Amino acid sequence: MACVGAASAQSATPPPNDMPPAPRVVAPVNGYAEHLKPTVRPAARSKEPYAPIRIDHDAGPMPEIEMFVGESRVFPAPGVARIAVGNGSLMTAAALDGREVILFANGAGTSSLFIWNEDGRYQRVKINIVPGDTSRYAREISSFLAAIPNAKTSVIGDKVIVEGDQLSDADLAKIGQLSKIYPQIVNFTNSVGWDQMVLIDVKVVEFPVNYLREVGLRWTPVGGAAVGAIWSPGRRGHAGPYQIDIQTGEGNPPPISNPEGGGVILPDGLNVLSAINLGLSAQLDLLAQEGKTTVLAQPQLSTRNGSSAKFLAGGEYPYVVSTNNGPTVSFKPYGIKLDISPRVDRHGVIRADVLTEVSQIDNSVTTLAGPALLTRRTEATFNVNGGETIVLSGLIQRETSNTVDKVPFLGDIPVLGALFRSKRYQNKETELVIFLTPTVVDSRTPALAGRIEQTHERLRQRLGEAPYLSDRVQPAVDGTQP
Repeated sequence: MACVGAASAQSATPPPNDMPPAPRVVAPVNGYAEHLKPTVRPAARSKEPYAPIRIDHDAGPMPEIEMFVGESRVFPAPGVARIAVGNGSLMTAAALDGREVILFANGAGTSSLFIWNEDGRYQRVKINIVPGDTSRYAREISSFLAAIPNAKTSVIGDKVIVEGDQLSDADLAKIGQLSKIYPQIVNFTNSVGWDQMVLIDVKVVEFPVNYLREVGLRWTPVGGAAVGAIWSPGRRGHAGPYQIDIQTGEGNPPPISNPEGGGVILPDGLNVLSAINLGLSAQLDLLAQEGKTTVLAQPQLSTRNGSSAKFLAGGEYPYVVSTNNGPTVSFKPYGIKLDISPRVDRHGVIRADVLTEVSQIDNSVTTLAGPALLTRRTEATFNVNGGETIVLSGLIQRETSNTVDKVPFLGDIPVLGALFRSKRYQNKETELVIFLTPTVVDSRTPALAGRIEQTHERLRQRLGEAPYLSDRVQPAVDGTQP
């Protein structure tokens, strides 16, 4: 091993005063002071193996330095006489004018830097070289995570630690995508926490088309830019609702009205009816009691923010499937099917994907595998504030029948046969309308607590004061057991 002194050799011809002296580059060594040539007197070893050095008169101790590959850094080191590095493949160093030391990081790893002063004593500094600029990565990651509550970052070596709990599924997905961009991330986040809950009131109602006007709803086009409608519960007839442009969100002052003078005309497809729960529910209940409408289903679904809720009311019919092992029997569901996936943003706006399907067995079409299905299906994606009602319409079903009753033989006689037969024509047209009212709720929501109390009261009225099958467990308070 060899070490070249940075200040022991003097040039025979001093450089001109107007030119700065060239830096003294030190050849790297792969050992320490005890491996120096015998002609070089080893300097006295410091008491501590990693003794700190002072880079200037006012600075504090610097036991080790962290750099990233490709970085160069200059440190003030007054009185430096010569220097040496432990691993020349990782870093190179040079002494400048006996006052500064410049370091070049060439590869990732750990090495040592030895600095001798004019008195012959040396001190050792540990150099950690990481693959990338971890500090810059940490700043960029922290800037992105600032919008995610409960997420924090810290730097350990060349890794950026991301910690946090009670994160939503959407925030966890964002951090997962961020980890693919920054491989330095060590993800310690988890999804254990309290996510927002969404309660969805659903009504699936089948209307004879003629009776839709009685609830103020007609799905006829209004033209122009008005493709949605906002209902005000205090307005009726020509007073509302008002047209709204779905692209700009600006309202159109003329209200949507029925040309015949009654009811309210709404556009085809998806319509937003705000805060109509009380008035519309009463009208639907009245029509159902009069037999003018049929409420096919009225479920209430709850799901976590970002999860999905599913509902199926119906049955399954068997059909035969031929396979290599022989015929097998499978089952296909039919009935009322609802699949909704709500997501709530930080402003309380609910965005949801909805799939609604109503199917029934069609006995008029029969195959070897079984009967066919009559299916009405709609899919939609909407944005709505909590408590507003989404109306999905346009699922129209038409049934036409022609029944002939006649006396055998006599009904087939030309001309006179009309006296011995009767014809009955039937044309039935119905429209399926789905009302969805999503609301963000938690355990402290007054309306939810009121519904629970009403349910308990109905049970007490039906069952009397019969004791519960099991006592309800009270929740823990301040981490204590109930």
